[in-house]
Parts: sequence; C-alpha cells; structure tokens
Amino acid sequence: MTTGTAPHGARHGDDDRTASFAQRRLWFLDQLARDSSDSLLPLALRIRGPLDVPALERALSGVVDRHEVLRTRFTAVDGEPVPRVDAPGGTVLERTEAGSAEELFARELGRPLDLAAQHPLRAVLARLAPDDHLLLLVVHHIAVDGWSWDVLLRELAAGYRGETVAPPALRYADFARAQAERLSGPRMERLLGYWRDRLRGTAPLDLPTDRPRPRFWDGSGDVVRFTLPADLVADVDRAAREHRATRYMLLLAVYQALLARCTDRTDIAVCTTMADRGHAGTADLIGPFVNTVVLRTDLSGEPAFGALLERVRTGVLKDLSHADAPFDHVVRAVGGERDLSRHPLAQASFTLLNTAHRPVVLPGLEAELVAPPLTGTTMDVFLDLGLRADGGIAARLQYATALFDAGTMRRFASAYTALLRAVLDEPQAPVAELARRLEPLRGETPHGEPLPDGSAPDGSAPHAAGVRPEARWSTAPDRPAGSVPVVAVGGEPGASALVCGERSVTYGELEGASGGLAAALVGAGVGRGSAVGVLLRRGVGSVVAMLAVWRAGGVYVPLDPDLPVERLRFMVAEAGVGCVVADAATAGVCDALALPAVLADEVRPDPGGPRRTPDPHDLAYTIFTSGSTGRPKAVGVEHHALAAHVAAARELFAITARDRVLTFASFSFDASLEQILPALGAGATVVVRPDEVWSVDELAARVRDGGITVMELTPSYWEEVVARLETVAGDLASLRLLVTGGEELPSRPLERWFAHLPGVPVVNTYGPTESVVSATAHPVTGPVQGRVPIGRPLGSRRAYVVDPHGNLAPLGVPGELLVGGPELARGYLGRPALTAERFVPDSFASGGGRLYRTGDMVRRLPSGELEFTGRSDDQVKIRGFRVEPGETEAVLRGHPGVHSAAVVVRELRGERSLVGYATGRGLTAESLAAHCRAQLPAYQVPAAFAVLDALPLTVQGKLDTAALPEPEPPAPAEFTPPRTPTETVTAQIWAEVLGVPEVGVHDDFFALGGHSLRAVAAASRLRAAFDCPVQVRDLFEHPTVELLAAEVERQLVELISAMSDDEIDLSLTVDHQD
Repeated sequence: MTTGTAPHGARHGDDDRTASFAQRRLWFLDQLARDSSDSLLPLALRIRGPLDVPALERALSGVVDRHEVLRTRFTAVDGEPVPRVDAPGGTVLERTEAGSAEELFARELGRPLDLAAQHPLRAVLARLAPDDHLLLLVVHHIAVDGWSWDVLLRELAAGYRGETVAPPALRYADFARAQAERLSGPRMERLLGYWRDRLRGTAPLDLPTDRPRPRFWDGSGDVVRFTLPADLVADVDRAAREHRATRYMLLLAVYQALLARCTDRTDIAVCTTMADRGHAGTADLIGPFVNTVVLRTDLSGEPAFGALLERVRTGVLKDLSHADAPFDHVVRAVGGERDLSRHPLAQASFTLLNTAHRPVVLPGLEAELVAPPLTGTTMDVFLDLGLRADGGIAARLQYATALFDAGTMRRFASAYTALLRAVLDEPQAPVAELARRLEPLRGETPHGEPLPDGSAPDGSAPHAAGVRPEARWSTAPDRPAGSVPVVAVGGEPGASALVCGERSVTYGELEGASGGLAAALVGAGVGRGSAVGVLLRRGVGSVVAMLAVWRAGGVYVPLDPDLPVERLRFMVAEAGVGCVVADAATAGVCDALALPAVLADEVRPDPGGPRRTPDPHDLAYTIFTSGSTGRPKAVGVEHHALAAHVAAARELFAITARDRVLTFASFSFDASLEQILPALGAGATVVVRPDEVWSVDELAARVRDGGITVMELTPSYWEEVVARLETVAGDLASLRLLVTGGEELPSRPLERWFAHLPGVPVVNTYGPTESVVSATAHPVTGPVQGRVPIGRPLGSRRAYVVDPHGNLAPLGVPGELLVGGPELARGYLGRPALTAERFVPDSFASGGGRLYRTGDMVRRLPSGELEFTGRSDDQVKIRGFRVEPGETEAVLRGHPGVHSAAVVVRELRGERSLVGYATGRGLTAESLAAHCRAQLPAYQVPAAFAVLDALPLTVQGKLDTAALPEPEPPAPAEFTPPRTPTETVTAQIWAEVLGVPEVGVHDDFFALGGHSLRAVAAASRLRAAFDCPVQVRDLFEHPTVELLAAEVERQLVELISAMSDDEIDLSLTVDHQD
C-alpha cells in the first residue's frame, strides 16, 4: 500500500518567499486578532466500523506530504508574511476519547493555531465508542478554501484504500508567484480603477442589531441552518433561465432585496468569494484560491423582480470580470475610514456552492460528514448555500453573536425563504412591496393576531396592571361618544392637597378657592370653550386657577410671566384668549396684553361655585410648542384625551392618598399636568416648587423635609442629582419612585442611582405635546447597558414604527414613530394645513382614527419595547459614515471627569462636524479627545470640544442647544519634532515604513498614508526596537507619535515593574555588552 510522495523536485525552507494575496490578508487578520480561532475551518468525518487507525494516519501524512501548503509556517519579516515550507516528516494524528461529537467540538474548536510556530493543519481522532470514531480536521483558512475540502477528502480516502495518489502538477507557491507577477503594473491599476469607481460612496450596511456594536470586531458567531427544498430550487432554476440569469444571480437578488428591507436602504453591497482556479493544475491543489469580491446593487425605484434580476445580472457579470483584484488592495484603493468594528466595504456575504460533496468511500466503514458548530465569523451576516444530493439547497446563515440573537436570525432565515417564494409567485410585483409583506420581520402584525411579546394587535401595550387602565370608557379609537369622566379632585376635605413653601391648602380649601375663582370667571363672561390665560407665578394659586378655569367651562392656557411681552401677545392671539387670571405680582404684565383680567388674590372662596361638566370634545388646555418658523404652535387637547391620560398615569405610578408628589416642571410645560392631576385625583399631596430654581442640595432638602415619595425630573437635572448622590442620597430616602421625561435618559448614571437608591425605580417616559404628555413609559429597576428603552404605549394609545413610505418597519429597524389612540391632541389651533400634515388617518387599526407623526426615530425591540434612536433629521454623515451624535455623547459622558455632556452638529471649516460640550473638573479638550479616540472610530470623534461651567438649560430644564457657544476649531497640527528618545525612535520607524522624510509628534499615521499592512510593519519594528509587546491594534488606538510613544513607555514600565531585581540587573548587563 502506498500513499504517494511529495511533488518531484519540491523545494523546502526559505526559498519560496511569496505568499499569495489571500494568504497575506488572512495573515494580517490573524495578527490583528491574536489567539483567535476566527479563521479556523473545521471538517468532521464520523467513521463507524473497524477503523485501521495507522492506515488513516498514513493516508493523512500523504496528503500533507503532497500539498506543502499544509506544512507551511508564516513568519514576519519587516511586517510581511514569509512562508516557511517544512520538509515532509509525517503528520501526527492526535488521538483522544470523547463522550460525544459536541464534547470534542467544545474542546478543540476554540484552540488557536500559531502560524509562525505550527503547521496550519491540526488533526484529531476521537474514539466515541467501540468502532465509532470522529475525525476532526481543523485547518487555518490560510491553507484551504471550500474547494480544498473535496481534494483533501478524495486523497485521504484513496490513501486509506491503498491507492496510488499522483502528486499535483503545481505547487501552491508556484501559483502565488504567478499571481504576483500577473497582478501588477498596469493590469493592477486598471482593476483597482474599476473598483475605485464602482464602490465610491459605499456606506456601512447598518443592519438593525439586538445589541450595540462593540468597538472592535468580536468575531464570535453562530449559525442558523435551514433548507430550500428541491421543488423550490427547481422553480428558481426555471425562473433564472427565463431571465437569462443563473441560480446564483437569482438567489443573490433575493438576499439583497431582504437586506434592503431590513436596513431601509436601496444601495446594497455584499461580499462573495470567487475561486481563482481557472489556471491549469489548480483544480487538484489544496490552498486558498479564493478572493473576496464586493457585489453592489441599486434597488431604487421599487423595480419588479425581473427588472431587479436584470440589474443584478448586469452588475455581477461586470464585477466578476474584475474579480482578480486582491480584496485588501481594493480596500486601500477605495479608501475611507478604518473601522475595526466591522468588515471593510461590505458587512454581509453570500456564497453558493453548486456541487454537492462527494461521498467518502472507506472500505468496510460507514463514513459521513458531520456539521461542526460555527463559532466564529468575519461578517455581520453570511448566507452560505450549498447544493444537496437530493437537489435541494442546504443553507447556513452565519451571524455575529455580539450583534444578533438567534431568534432574530431565525426570523431572517424564514423571511429569505418567504421572499424567494413570493418573487417566484409574483414576478411582476415590486420586490420592495413583496418584502414589506413579510410577517416574520414586521414590527407589528395584522389586526387580530397577537405579537410575540404579548402586545395587543393594535400596537398598544399588553393589558397589565400598572401599564394601562382597567376601564376603557372610549368607544372608538380617538373619538369617544357620550359622557366622559372629568379630571377629578378626590381627597378628603381635611387632607393636605397643595403645599408650596410655608403655604399649605387642604382639599376642602382647594374646593372653596377654585369655586370662588370659577364664579369670578363666569362673571367675567367665561363659558364653554372660552380660552383663559393663567398668568401667575408658581405656587398654590397656579393650581387653583387651572381647576377654576375648568369649573367655569373654559380652556386652560398657561402663560409664563417671564416671557417677552411680544411673545405673550402672539400666544394669547393664537390661542384666542379673551380673559386672563393674574394677581398683584403679574398685573403689570397683564395690562400690557390689554385683556380683561380676573385678579385671583381678590377672589373670595366659594365651595358652591360653578362646576360645569365639559363635553368630551371640548378643549381642556392649550400648550405652546416651538415651531420651525420660530413662532410657537398652539396645541389644543380635549378633555377626553386629558382624562384618559391622567387615569393611565395614576395607575402606572400607583399614586395613592399616602403619596406626596413633587411638581417640578414649568406650568407652561405639559409635564406639570402629569405631576399634578393624577395626584389630586388620588387624594395625594402635591408639593409645588416655588418660582426659584432649586440647586441639587436644595431639592434634596425639600424632599427630606417634605417627605416626597414621587418626583419627576428631566434627565438633564436628574444627572445633576446623580452626580451629588454621595452627599444627598440620605436626604432622598423617602422617595419610592422617580419619573423622567422630556429628553433622552442616559443609561450610565443609572448604575450610580441604583447603587445609592436600590429601592427607587425609575420610569422613563416619552411623549410629544401632541400625544398628550407621555405617550410611552418604561420602568427601570436596575442598571441598563446601551440605550434605555422608552417602553410601550401608555393607556389606550397605539404605536407604529414606519419606514419613509409609510409602511410598517421590520422588527428592529429604525423608523418614524406614529402614535394613535384617544389620547391625541385635537391639533394645532388655527393651522388646519399643519394639523392635516402631522395628524394623519390611521390605516392600521380596523376602527379607524388618527395618528400623530412624531418625527422621532425609534425601533421596536424583540421584547416589544420601543427604543428612541434620534430625530429623523439628526442623523448626519461624517466622511461618508452615518453617525448618531447620541452615541458619541454617551461615550463622552463616560469620561471619569465629565459631569454632563452634549454632542451637536456644527459647521466647522465649511464641513458639518460633531462638536462635544462637557462640564466637570480638570477637563481639557485634549483629554476629552483622547477619551473619545480610545472608544470610537475616528469619524465619530468630535472635531472640536468646549469645556463649560454648566450646560445651558431651557426653562423646562431641557438642554438649550441654541445657547451652546460656538467652538473654537482646533488649529492645524504644526510640525513638532520628537522630544524624547521614545518619540524619536517611533518617528524614525514611521518615516521608514511610510516612506516620508520626517514625522512630527502630532502627525497621524493613517493621514500620512498608513494602512493595515504598514501598521503591521511598524508594530513589528517597534517590538524589535523596544522589546515590548506593541500590537497592531496599538497603532489604531494611538495614531500619533506622541500617543503611541506614551503607550510604548507605559508598556515598558509595566514590563519593568513585573521584573525582579536580578532580571533587571541581567537586562542592564546584556544591554551594556551589546
């Protein structure tokens, strides 16, 4: 029996110094992810029967002897991989025992290979039971591709059978040399010119993920397996022939259409791999002949499937005719930011193997391939299709577990099959429309079908205690008929109703005060629908006036006396105010408005005063919101909507007569209604903040002295409180609930909040004025990683997430939030066109109704919760990358010295740029920039920073972006020579690697033309120069000489600190001898 010999005349050692382009790229990835198993490809063969183990080992040795790529090590010389081919010496088959295949996989698949010290093949034979073995071959991708497995298995089986196996006519090293000669000079320039034009402007795919993307690519993966049955594949082939396309093109077109649906994009680029085996002798070689090619398709215009397939066909034929261009060269030619968190150019991949694996025939044995778990991936998603013997297709959807849950990927796999069937059944329909019908991806389901998370079919929250009221008095989605409960005051006459400073009012006194003022208003001509301005300073009187207006049948219009008179004049005209409630302190402002006034401080109490019951459709109040034109908009809210929200909020916050609730918001802000009315309806005490703004210490003292149990703060103010918890937490001991709203709630301070106040949950609320105070709510009971959800619809509201075409967005895909239900405003008073634009018919609910277009971007999580992602106009592009300023802001907040922070978009040097603002002690722009650079890609680091004493806030406590000062843009870096020995050596190495005459300490490695392989070269020389473990990643994290030199010195100090005195003496002696 013979197993064959190595190729005749094969050379070994260092004379084959050419790695192929594929090997160079795979080697670099291995250097970047040290001790990783990401690039290891496993093959498992289950063998049942009396196995001749020595024969199997000899057969495997023969394969390795014939294919020297399997016995090649790769060492680094000046940052480049150099192949070292070892002489044939027999391959050792590791033998072990395992209780199951899974046990063996768990033990072996995570073991990395050292390419410099080990051969790229590891072979393990596990005995599972008598006459039952599992052969596991783990090979680094640097030595094999998919085609290679068939060559390896064919030769392994032939060797085991004792057959003579002819050596290949070509060595892999010969192919690598020929490839390097072929792809050089003008030919290479033509190829790269094509790809430079073809991929210009390609943006990251940005699939909606279940978790935030890690700063560096994680590499962990898993797989969802599914099957395309033979009859479906036959239909695919038939349709492909009709359109003069191939099976590959049709299946790719469906994949790209699904990705377009998931991302709401029409420009979709995916990677594929093409084997360069068209040259004589390569078909029988083991080795990596694959090259990564990017296939880009334009899906704009909603084409029918035939038209889309023609676009894909045209693009594929052109792209594959230029597929020789090495992928790493294409990446450099296209340029753009280097982002270590994702695969370059495209983050999804697609492959199709049109031939099934041949059966492995071993005499007297039963052999079958076993699918090992795939625990690594280089892509966000990778659809790998392979033909089965029965004519079907075995599909593997490989995905990054750092980004996606298995359930998300199972839905994706189901959607792919469903979309494939749909385009075959309706080839004339727009593909985008077919994709929108996919149930597995939809964020909502049709009426009558429950969502997986238990949400109601209409998009509202599940019926659960603490989330929505038990009683639903409305009989239609947003237009109730008949009587409606008014906002009630429900306390015992002698119980405390209102407290402000030293003044306290019981419920009985509140009844008398509001009744007397209501009588005065009626006497002044106020009746049903009369708009009454309330122009009072903060205090008990403000609440009395609000209730009195409603008892008189009027519409409550809060007016802030501190506003400019001209603005107040506009507001009273816009709201149709005919009468104003004032007092001695505001009478002067009232006179300037030239309106009749009722002076509240001159009214006598009257418990029997008017108590008119409003019609459900009567306006309850008018609140002004800012407008894009600079003129505020008057939002009118009807009684039924206000009553429904108050009932829902009271239940959500579980308000009882024992509570003492702080109203902190401005009375011209609708959040004040949520802080007052649910409490009064439950008989609780409302503690009113006086007119002055409290410091954190003053707030804490009021909470302590007043026994406050529930308070609502804006996140900006709450962050100030959190920053002082070490001092004031004891004063907040009476709290049982914190409510926040009005702006995005940052997650980082929650950890400190719950560390000091573990028994005080936080309810994160969201809602524009047009959806009546709070439209959604999310209880938080512990620290949160990533964004804090805004929760589920509150009360009887419905929430939909829609794409730009008004269709329901897929689960997890950002879209505009539409809010419906009875708790909607009537609209903008006096602006019918704007009302019709923002309040649209509800086409999703079977009962009709209206929806308010919020303009806010959210996504529905798999749990059913909504997550706020930003305003629809906040998203910006920085050097071609889509950027959410909120993500940069979250990182900036994470700086240990930062108290509060904001990131906005400003114009700097003619470009839209991110600008960071921060407050805190000992901060500098340089330290903030270094912190952001350490955690964000370069394009997400603000171009300028400003350190402030405090962030400017509006009267409602929100960030006042208009008041943020214009930043001073950083001056261009001037040449600064090295100042220390470490900087000098680092600069010299950079100059050599980059081919430039000199490098300054502030120069950026990548701005000077550095790229991945040059970073490898620089890191290699720095390791040699300083004898410390400088990694390639260090250059990405510290891209200037100054920063990298500091990191080198830090590593050196760390090494020296770990050395004994004897080791240090020995090191100094050796250095002196050198």
